[in-house]
Amino acid sequence: PPMAVRQAPPPNPRSARESVPGNAPDAAAPARAPHPAPHPAPPPGRHVLFDVTTCHYNRGRVMTGIPRVELNLAAAIAEALGDAVTFLRYDAKSGQPVIEPAATVLTWGREAPTEKLGRSETGIFARSRLLAAIASRHSPVRRLGRTLERGVRRGRRRLASALDATAKRPAAAGGTASPLGERLAKLANRDLVFVHFGADWLAADLLAKIQETAARPVETRVLVHDLLPLDFPEFYPVEFRKRFADYVTDFVLPADRLFAYSEYTRGRLSERAGIAAERVIRVHLPTDMSALMDTAPEPVASIAEQDEPFFLTVGVVCKRKNQAFLVDVWEAVLKQGEKLPLLVIAGSLRSAGDAYAMRLYRRVQATQLLRDNVHFVENAPDRQLMWLYSNCIGFLFPSLAEGWGLPITEAISMGVPCITSDRTAVPEAGDGKARVLPMELERWSSEVRNFANQRLTLNVPEADLSHDKPFTWQKLAAELLQPHRLTKL
Repeated sequence: PPMAVRQAPPPNPRSARESVPGNAPDAAAPARAPHPAPHPAPPPGRHVLFDVTTCHYNRGRVMTGIPRVELNLAAAIAEALGDAVTFLRYDAKSGQPVIEPAATVLTWGREAPTEKLGRSETGIFARSRLLAAIASRHSPVRRLGRTLERGVRRGRRRLASALDATAKRPAAAGGTASPLGERLAKLANRDLVFVHFGADWLAADLLAKIQETAARPVETRVLVHDLLPLDFPEFYPVEFRKRFADYVTDFVLPADRLFAYSEYTRGRLSERAGIAAERVIRVHLPTDMSALMDTAPEPVASIAEQDEPFFLTVGVVCKRKNQAFLVDVWEAVLKQGEKLPLLVIAGSLRSAGDAYAMRLYRRVQATQLLRDNVHFVENAPDRQLMWLYSNCIGFLFPSLAEGWGLPITEAISMGVPCITSDRTAVPEAGDGKARVLPMELERWSSEVRNFANQRLTLNVPEADLSHDKPFTWQKLAAELLQPHRLTKL
């Protein structure tokens, strides 16, 4: 039967802004194709257009959360579909789609991270609350700078659009088409499927440009990671919430096909957006660590030289991830004269863009008791992350809100016992194999003590783990691209 499609709405002027990635799952991200698995065969006569804008925005950083999901799916789908997929991104400066070769996309996750805590932030910025607040990504000074920058870019886009409109006249008479136009012209006899597995604010504009160039409808499929900025506004700045709301209204809700990998997010889409539950397809987030397993572990020198057992938590340091709660636990136990293993906090101190991370960093550095027992590891690359997972005695995840909780899945896949919060989708990520606790200081302090003293194991028999078959990125790609799901209900 003919493919049911939807004509996307024209680009919303509110969303015509520089792309900023959304928030979400966590953990350092590899960009390698996973272990061989059954390939999701492309339906005959269809071509996939894969949006990699989120990954492009995050290149040069450790790919965490949503960018990690997008990049691993890009690797799996590139291997599976070959020429039947085109990777493209939206360029905010020119307002035009840009085609990216698959080989280029996959290098983004292998680039050495460039965003690290600098001397100014560990020195004067760490000691001065005023300067730390000014340096924060969401400070009034930084917001003013971004507002001016966006104004300049809007002017550039308008000028580019005017020049483009003039250039289209001779092009119609035999001029040179854009690279995207040339690509789509070769696909004139194929149905187009636009897949969006990231979270960039300009997806609606990218889709509109594709449809304008193709001069035909394009089916859209969207993987919804979470609705946290709407459900938990206290964790996000006002500007971020507004952009996210526009993104959901203009692009997510009108999509032909919606997917979610947690029942929590699936339920929130149904309750908050009024979408019928059956319209949101539940998919499974991979449990394999194949990309990390392909990398030889590299010890983190600052931790290895301590030669002491340690607990690990992984994620961008921010209020939502709640790392300060773990510092509270350590401080409470240590002040009672008890000994605990080290606490290693692995994650960016800058990515969240607020003052939370620097306040926590200053707090730890201010007293020898915490300084000797709590260590930060910023932007650990894949090989170091694998070493941390492999050598920690336990994994802790006290997050207050998640669309899933990818680090939990990763830790469990490597046989690491976990303690997690009971909030939102976090228990789902534990899959019955983690200790789920309410966010009470006494409960966590007691459990950490027992954990450290008894060297507890996962909440499942060892035999169950040995027979677990990892759910790979290629299997997730197969769920998202199955032929029978390429038509609208």
